[in-house]
Amino acid sequence: MTDTVHFLMVYDLIEQSLVREDPYSDAADALEAYYALEREYLGKADQYEIVLVGADSIETVRQTHASYFSGKTSRVSELIRSLEQLTERVEKIETTAVALEEATAIVRSTSKQD
Repeated sequence: MTDTVHFLMVYDLIEQSLVREDPYSDAADALEAYYALEREYLGKADQYEIVLVGADSIETVRQTHASYFSGKTSRVSELIRSLEQLTERVEKIETTAVALEEATAIVRSTSKQD
């Protein structure tokens, strides 16, 4: 049987980074530290998230709570990919709009000749 380790983490929501990661082997110590951090960060819930997680290893926590460890780099990469996809869509729309304008001009010139 694997022993549970308790990881107390503080995540900065604005900076999107883990600012604290403390392991505890004793659940009571971890809970006491958690309450102390809750008091320390009182009134800052819009910027910080305090989490106490029990797991067999930090690797497990990194899998189950991956967003705390991905940091800005991963999020920025996701945003860049999304922006690139949007740019491609806009370019396709612009190309279609130009083609429609040309077709409209042809139809108008043809109808004027009749």
